[in-house]
Amino acid sequence: MIFILDQIYVKESNNNNNFDWFFIINSFTRFEPILLNELLFKLNKEQTIFEKIQNVPNISSNIKPPNNNFIGVQINDNVPSIVHHYNLDKNFKYPFHHSGYAIRRFTIESLQVSIKSSSNYFNKNNYKIYTDVNFELSKLIYDELNIKLKDIPEFCINIDDTNPKYHKKTSIVPKKCITWSISYRISNNCVSFSLPLNNTNQKYIINPNEVVIAIKTTQKYHNNRISQINQLWANKKYLNYNSINSNPYCKNYFSSISHLIKPFNDKSIHIDILSDHNDIINNIPIIDLKTGNQSNGHCLKLYSIIHFLYNKYIININSNYKIKYFVLVDDDTLIIPFSLLNSLTYINQQYDGNQNFNLYLGLRYSLGSIIDNWSIDYITGGGGIVINSNSLSKLAKCKECICNKPDEPDDMALGRWFKFLNIKAINFNGFHQAESIHYHSYYNYFSHIISYHKIESNIYDTAQKYNSKIFNLLYPHINDINKYKENDHDHDHNKFDEL
Repeated sequence: MIFILDQIYVKESNNNNNFDWFFIINSFTRFEPILLNELLFKLNKEQTIFEKIQNVPNISSNIKPPNNNFIGVQINDNVPSIVHHYNLDKNFKYPFHHSGYAIRRFTIESLQVSIKSSSNYFNKNNYKIYTDVNFELSKLIYDELNIKLKDIPEFCINIDDTNPKYHKKTSIVPKKCITWSISYRISNNCVSFSLPLNNTNQKYIINPNEVVIAIKTTQKYHNNRISQINQLWANKKYLNYNSINSNPYCKNYFSSISHLIKPFNDKSIHIDILSDHNDIINNIPIIDLKTGNQSNGHCLKLYSIIHFLYNKYIININSNYKIKYFVLVDDDTLIIPFSLLNSLTYINQQYDGNQNFNLYLGLRYSLGSIIDNWSIDYITGGGGIVINSNSLSKLAKCKECICNKPDEPDDMALGRWFKFLNIKAINFNGFHQAESIHYHSYYNYFSHIISYHKIESNIYDTAQKYNSKIFNLLYPHINDINKYKENDHDHDHNKFDEL
């Protein structure tokens, strides 16, 4: 991010385009340009006045500089989050990206100078994994320049922020929103990705039969994890568009798109469960890849999965499969099948239904060095990795795409192979590498959800781990099971664990 901003600065400077601010947004951000310009002009004026006062003799040096170099919506983690390296500093704030944030150009210039001259940074942080660019950038600005994010009330969470009823008595209610975020979520209680109904052509709707989900597992977790995800989502009953009907909050949306998905009412996503031991769980065959199991990274197993999928679905002349998309997940990944299908339809429409492109998509992380300006972007495996048939074919044919060692981290290895193939990792919101507790509530309650990662030893404990309210929105069909567990917890403990 820092080098991207620096490159923009150099390019604009070479074109004689003088500017003072970087305004960083994403596809969720909406803003009023005139109001934003007025705010930034006001902040510039404050800074200019302060600098002039500093140059006046006999003026007290105790005047504090205006904290207006880095502005946005302040958020912090409720608990130490794996996504943010278990940051424990409650006073540290980072921006809610969906509402946008702004950084003064001079701050980025100063940051570049500080990084290049900081031997401490060079020694300790040269190579690391970057999981959240907004958090990482904020931490870098704070650590290197001692500049904190300034909260701007007019940078709203959503457009309703101007209504006092959505605020605590002590909070500041903005009169107008300069920025705000929208949601691609169907509704507050229907968490799936929403297609733009007024702009979706039926020819782009993904047939569930064109999708394969490959689940990577090991014998140790067959009875526990595979049984559990089969109860939650890895089941023909739920691997289709009709699965959304189990949520009463989604029925209106389902009715509004029923004419679009009608041809696919009896179609389901294919699943392959791939392991180190043949087995059958809940009538689902589990296939032995003959790779054994590594306790840490699973590169060899992923390599075998890629070639298994290629041989079964792409080059098998005796099959009738017409697969467009492959989704690689772990045995403890929680998928919302309807949300996944809607997302794939959206992607399909962006490429105009043409499959002659390469796709590598999900939650993007990066392994690299700020000092050396080197990185490998990769899609983190726990949240799910989406590739299309084109990309799968190129991987399978790539002679250089091999594991450095059998237990090399599989998602990083995949990123390395795709970098070699010059296929970029695309970040797509909705995929999550951890449980909901590791994400700020603004993301959990305003953003759509495609996946989360990690489950407990049984469904009841998993539901409690995720927060019962969120979990019931993810999988409303298990509500009765949770009630059954709660009503007779001790007596039916073993019976429930077998579900």
